[in-house]
Amino acid sequence: MNSCSNRDYLLFEEYKVSFYNWNLKYSPTTQLLKLDSSFKNKKEFSDLEYISDLKRFLIELNQIDINKVGKNNFLAYKSIKEFLNKEIYLDKTMKFNQWNSLYYLNIFYDHSAYISSLIYFNKKNQLRDFDIRFLLNEVDFLTDRIDFFLESIKYKHSFDFQHKELEKYIQQINDLSSNIFYKEVIENPNTLLSRKLTNLKESIDNLTFWYNRQYEKLNLYPNSISILDYKKYFHLVSDDKKDFEEIVESALLKLESAENKLFDLCLPIYLEKNDEPIWTDFSDTISVISTVFEEINSSSYQCSNNEEILKSSQNISSLLFDYSKSYKLDIKTVSNLSLSQIHAFDFYNNQSEDFVYVYSSNYKNDRYQNYYYNLDKIIPGDFFLYDYIYNSNKDFNSIYLNRNYFYAFKSLLKRYYLNIDKNQIQPFQICGLENFMYFNVMNILNTEDELVSLINVIASIKYLIHNEDPINTISKYDRLKIVDEIKNNFILKDIFNYKLNSIIKFTSSNLLENLLNDSKSIDYEELLNIFYEHPNASLDIIIKKVMNE
Repeated sequence: MNSCSNRDYLLFEEYKVSFYNWNLKYSPTTQLLKLDSSFKNKKEFSDLEYISDLKRFLIELNQIDINKVGKNNFLAYKSIKEFLNKEIYLDKTMKFNQWNSLYYLNIFYDHSAYISSLIYFNKKNQLRDFDIRFLLNEVDFLTDRIDFFLESIKYKHSFDFQHKELEKYIQQINDLSSNIFYKEVIENPNTLLSRKLTNLKESIDNLTFWYNRQYEKLNLYPNSISILDYKKYFHLVSDDKKDFEEIVESALLKLESAENKLFDLCLPIYLEKNDEPIWTDFSDTISVISTVFEEINSSSYQCSNNEEILKSSQNISSLLFDYSKSYKLDIKTVSNLSLSQIHAFDFYNNQSEDFVYVYSSNYKNDRYQNYYYNLDKIIPGDFFLYDYIYNSNKDFNSIYLNRNYFYAFKSLLKRYYLNIDKNQIQPFQICGLENFMYFNVMNILNTEDELVSLINVIASIKYLIHNEDPINTISKYDRLKIVDEIKNNFILKDIFNYKLNSIIKFTSSNLLENLLNDSKSIDYEELLNIFYEHPNASLDIIIKKVMNE
């Protein structure tokens, strides 16, 4: 009962407000912060005090009984504790600050892209006057963090396999520094923003010098991290507590199934323009699939009608969730920059609530490659999830992304979307093609994604527990020859920054797939609605709701 006599409830109510405010101000891991946050102008970098603060928060939290904080606080309590344990474990046991430079350069690149977005919106007069302070503080925060990184890590250790990926991040950060930060300084030399950007550019130059002249001279990290340490780290960040060996076995089984599924989806499109091949060996299967992907990548499947694409996605989303919001979409491309991924702030940092700005992550020259990009990144993909999570809470769970929830919900949404009863949808054309044709192609592209993810999982775990060369593992299990250079680099980056994203993505989605198979009394729509009603929840909470516990 949440009453004045409940000491733990009252303590946690105060605690969660304190932690939320601290996290907005000091934590570099805040992922869903919008420009209208009341703490956007108070961001500070706290260097060594960061871990000390985390430990203090954990001690305070352990003095509060989770069973007495009230049902509405259970998720917030659990999320905060998981976050604290993970961050402290990274510092104490994994010791990323002694060797994992890639982990930090990934963060620096994300933050640089974030600042680039803010500069863009500032140029377009889409930031109000008081928002400029937010941009200034973000520049200071990144400058201080790079400087602290250089002081704390430059005399420590390098690590096998990271050199190539580090070089790419250095190049990407320098692209942003030269083409956006420096350009802003030249165009507006006497502003406070330009002075702060000059300091940031100097820090980036120092970071580049450190990598080019000092990194390769560092000794390799001498303390190999044990398999037990990796497993504990995984169990801290994952809602699935299986052993790595069991996860690999499951991924291998699904890999074969996904290969067969991809072929079955491709064959009808292949036969539209080709005779059925005379099957002699596995190379004929590869030929069918590669021919279909050449067709998909041709101009007939390239679509630039952004409004029609977005409208079709919103209509389908509203069938399930009464998703009544209507957005306009603008896909931005920046030439000569290495903007390789979508960020939450690309969706949010604009003045108009009903407008979505997105930097294209497509590595081709097409302005908008196809319908699948929208499916995966906008609605019902990343943007839909970011938007819903942020607007459903006013505590820690609205700014900290639970990857288990995110990946599982996104997987379910995409499957529902791609397998929706076509009779529920009014026929329409997208860029001259009937919508059902796009659904067929989207299923192919989604299955390709699943295959790449499975190869990623297998290569990651075999590297972590057996130290097997990921490049050889990727080549071995890419039997259909779908992993091009871009996908190969994506897998290697995922492996070598040790965030375990691919493994969490697989285990969370697999957990729910097994749940659907085991629980005959629930279907996709019911499970999706449970996710929708419990934003950012851990999967054990979702499972309990399914089981009516």
